[in-house]
Amino acid sequence: MSVKVRIAPLLRQYTAGREIVETTGTTIGECLDNLEAQFPGIKRLYLAFGPPKGLSTPIKDGDEFSLAIPIGGG
Repeated sequence: MSVKVRIAPLLRQYTAGREIVETTGTTIGECLDNLEAQFPGIKRLYLAFGPPKGLSTPIKDGDEFSLAIPIGGG
């Protein structure tokens, strides 16, 4: 099962600059775990901001989601 993940600019240092990467999994959480296996260190950054909600959300072949870090400004 192939899933596309759109990577936020701040995380692209872990994906060799790639904006979209492919991974596998049946839930968002599995996909994120598999991303860490492909791109070591990427999980550390998104977990620093708190685990994403909906890790058990089912995902199917061909789905796409974005991995972004919330940034506040003022």
